[in-house]
Amino acid sequence: MQDLISLFSSAPISQVEMRARVQRLEDELRKYPQLEEQVTHHFSPGLYARELFIPKGAILTGKIHRMAHLNVMPVGDLSVLTEHGVKRLTGPCVIQSAAGIKRAGCAHEDTIWITIHSNPDDERDLQKLEARYIAPDFDALEGMDVQPDLIEGAFSAKAG
Repeated sequence: MQDLISLFSSAPISQVEMRARVQRLEDELRKYPQLEEQVTHHFSPGLYARELFIPKGAILTGKIHRMAHLNVMPVGDLSVLTEHGVKRLTGPCVIQSAAGIKRAGCAHEDTIWITIHSNPDDERDLQKLEARYIAPDFDALEGMDVQPDLIEGAFSAKAG
């Protein structure tokens, strides 16, 4: 487990190095028993939100989103690997995420993480929504110009 933790650096890293670290972590985590995801889906006219409960002690990797979106963490305490190094996030807070980012995190307390996407056609089919918003891997981004992780601003007062 210490090898996994060493992937979390407090120093800024390049986008290429961040992707490599997150992928190494994800590959290692697959060797362990997996937590059952506790997900709730919310719909409102023009919006889709995916709420994930992350239990204390969980180490996880996120999905690769095709579009910029908002995240809300109403409650929790999470260390997140970003291009700016490891940042500690405590709820409540709202984070803007750039497209093409894949993060890794470690929950210090039970945490709720809500990802919010525009849903202009009010689609409710979860498989269609997953295909619309999530890239299965970085190759699927098809040369998209991925901007630096926007999460840095969310941590300005709470850098860890």
